[in-house]
Amino acid sequence: MRYCQRGQLRVELLESRCNPAGTVSVVQTGSIVRLIGDAANNGVVVTATGANSLTITGDATTSIAGSTSVSGVTRIYLDLGDGDDTASVTAPIPFAGQVIARPGKGNDAISIGNGQYDNSIVVLDDPGDDQVALTNGIYNGQVILRTGGGNDTVVASLSPFNRDFQLSTGRGDDLVQITQCTFADRVVLHTDDGNDRLDVANTSFAVFSLFDLGSGHDKANFNTVSFPFGKPVSVLIGGLGVDRVTLTAVTGTLITNGFFP
Repeated sequence: MRYCQRGQLRVELLESRCNPAGTVSVVQTGSIVRLIGDAANNGVVVTATGANSLTITGDATTSIAGSTSVSGVTRIYLDLGDGDDTASVTAPIPFAGQVIARPGKGNDAISIGNGQYDNSIVVLDDPGDDQVALTNGIYNGQVILRTGGGNDTVVASLSPFNRDFQLSTGRGDDLVQITQCTFADRVVLHTDDGNDRLDVANTSFAVFSLFDLGSGHDKANFNTVSFPFGKPVSVLIGGLGVDRVTLTAVTGTLITNGFFP
């Protein structure tokens, strides 16, 4: 009787490959650069390498189509499209151009800091539970933040802001945290309707500031904060709802309208 000898089967592992799900295209027209995202969850990192020079990289889920190093830039648009997008902008070398972020619909996270910005910063976001952080920066231009509707979080910390600062979060239960900052120019903050919270600590305001938290059951906490004396005065405004404020070691003139201890 013959026996058939059977060979031993083996499974050979193939090299692991991770294909990025999203694509961001880099388009430069003259001195204007646009980062154009698709509908996937895009993630990009933008780093200033000179006054008008930038490098662009994608995270593990995002591929970059186009040049990853651009120069002669006076303005950069981050048009990341819909999806849960993330963008981090740093300027270890002072950047002279404008930064304009327009992430689109989704739960987006935008960070612009860790360096010096000598031109305006603009964030214009669509509805979603968004996060915007301006930290460890020197902001020498105007700052305009519009996060749209949703439960948004906005953080400003460890930074001087040397031009006017405007923030509007839209409707939703929003959180705004301002810590260890100096504001040399006017501050106008609107959180619109929702149960919002404003925390300000170890911060100074050089000129008139307006904090309008809109309708809802809002909370405001000011701890070790200085405002200028005299007119025009800084104002904290609440709308319909039960609004509470805590003032600790606050100097200067701040009028609270519609808030109770």
